[in-house]
Amino acid sequence: LDLPPPAATAILDCSYQLDDVPQTERFAALDALLDRLDGQVLLPVPPSGRAGEMALHLIRRYGHASVMLDPECQAVLATGLRSGTLGVDAAEISPLLARGPLDEARFLVCDTPNADGGAAWGYVRAWHESGRLGRDAHVVFTGHMTAHARAIASQGGRFLRWNVHPPLGDQIEMIRRLGARRFAPLFSSRPEDYLLEPRFDAQLVLHERCSL
Repeated sequence: LDLPPPAATAILDCSYQLDDVPQTERFAALDALLDRLDGQVLLPVPPSGRAGEMALHLIRRYGHASVMLDPECQAVLATGLRSGTLGVDAAEISPLLARGPLDEARFLVCDTPNADGGAAWGYVRAWHESGRLGRDAHVVFTGHMTAHARAIASQGGRFLRWNVHPPLGDQIEMIRRLGARRFAPLFSSRPEDYLLEPRFDAQLVLHERCSL
């Protein structure tokens, strides 16, 4: 990332609260789970979010032939490659963008992230009707889960977080890089928990308004 300039006040994304599990550990846990699962695995994702990162992780570990992107994910990633904003080696991801549907692929990276629409819901519905769900066809959710996703997970799914927000260690490091004296945690359901975290050098701001 491009490092921001020094700032007296830091207003940070704290969606994960005090969760301090780094992405390397998330990857290791996901790899271990995928290695254990027999059959196909559906990974519901937002096309403009972690779809490309997840596809790259999978093809580097299991090879191109094992991974399929649905048309929605293909279209978003193709646009990112053309605009130069995707930030990945085109040679690695391009083979997945020129490929038609491959229902026999082991890993299916598909929209929508909660499998309540799009190709992801189509696969879940077909697997459920055929009796495959939870047997030789599995769903692995990696982000925020709605009630719909939780219902699917109870029948033949798993949840393993793929970090898309900064864990606690990254929050602390950003405040240190900024040299911030004040810190306001955004998107946190329990911001008062930060009062008990001794590693923050900045003063916690819990007011609705603060003077900058």
